[in-house]
Amino acid sequence: MTRFELKKIFSRRINQIVLLIIAGLTAVCIFMGLNAVSYSIPDENAEYGVRHISGRAAAMRLRADAAQYEGPLTEETLRRIIEENARLKSMPQAQSKDVADIAYENYIYCLTQGYKDIRALCAVACTGFQEYDYYALDRLKPEDADRFYTMRTQQMLEWLNLPESAKLFTQAEREFIKGRYEALEIPITYHPYMGWDAVFDKAPTLLMIMTFLLGFLLAELFACESRLKTDAIFYSSCHGRKKAVWAKVKAGLILTNVMYWGCMLVFSGVLLLILGGSGWDCPVQVTIGGWKSLYNITILQKYLLLLVCGWAGISFTALLSMLVSARTNSATLSVAVPFLLIFLPQIVSGVAGSSSAVSGLLGLLPDHLLQVSVVMNTFNLYTLGGKILAELEITPWLYLIISALLVPLVYTVYRRRNPA
Repeated sequence: MTRFELKKIFSRRINQIVLLIIAGLTAVCIFMGLNAVSYSIPDENAEYGVRHISGRAAAMRLRADAAQYEGPLTEETLRRIIEENARLKSMPQAQSKDVADIAYENYIYCLTQGYKDIRALCAVACTGFQEYDYYALDRLKPEDADRFYTMRTQQMLEWLNLPESAKLFTQAEREFIKGRYEALEIPITYHPYMGWDAVFDKAPTLLMIMTFLLGFLLAELFACESRLKTDAIFYSSCHGRKKAVWAKVKAGLILTNVMYWGCMLVFSGVLLLILGGSGWDCPVQVTIGGWKSLYNITILQKYLLLLVCGWAGISFTALLSMLVSARTNSATLSVAVPFLLIFLPQIVSGVAGSSSAVSGLLGLLPDHLLQVSVVMNTFNLYTLGGKILAELEITPWLYLIISALLVPLVYTVYRRRNPA
């Protein structure tokens, strides 16, 4: 029966088109991830004296250039990078703004690609807590390396002491944030992480559009009997209110899980295979997007968390769509569920601003599960039983539990429904 329900889903032309769109979306995200990794090579025959490559070749060149800086990111390593950057920037041609010297400036940039990840890290580490300055490394002096790690905690405390920040957190929450920052083991380890960075950067796009398209695949799962006027026959059959209903639920679960795990594993697997998986053991704080994070985890643990959160988010959305379809027999309302859960909270967030109450409420909604890289930089905290927990320490497990409870609820609702 389950196979028959799946066959009904895949036999519809619109669903076949949706599946092709999902496959195409996965391929596009892979292509975008590969092209996001670029490397510049000096070439006198190229425009402005530089030729650009991307993908696997670029990743291999970047790893080779960064090899001399791999390992613990100590003050000595930082001092060496600052001195090398200052040496290159001190060349007269590097300071010129003449069009004729653009080729030479590009040549100097090519020489700095070995520490481009560290430059990006300095752009957030050596500026204000909520600021970004690409040229921050150019202003650093060798002695600034000694306070590289202390600046992280210092900037966070200065931000917490601002009047607008003081309203957002209780004293206990402020101590919690400070404790998480101080718990980071230093010096952090650095290895090139371009493969993981590509996965984290493109995964939200893939997950959000995939979740929305899944609504189209599941829309007719429970509504088709009513649309075809066969519900009376369906329920009056021998197994109509038991095995047949359970077959629909299983078909929805199988479709959701196969689509999710298939797309995510192919997407991340291809990117990591081509770009490399180095950097998996580095803390997330080594990345530009994780420097301020409360979560003291490695890049590999962040990837596993991304998979769990995505699974929880898409499973909840799919089951809620199935529940709406089972309760109302409306494919239209079923399709609207993913849209409301994913896009409406972002509209509300943009209108409401940085209100702590609104931010805390929005942090518990499932759309955040599809944006792990963004959420890891937020400071949404919740108190449960007197214990303070960060958002991603609660929401994935919460929605996995809710999803497990929705399975029998969907079955019960559709089983007890009376045909029109």
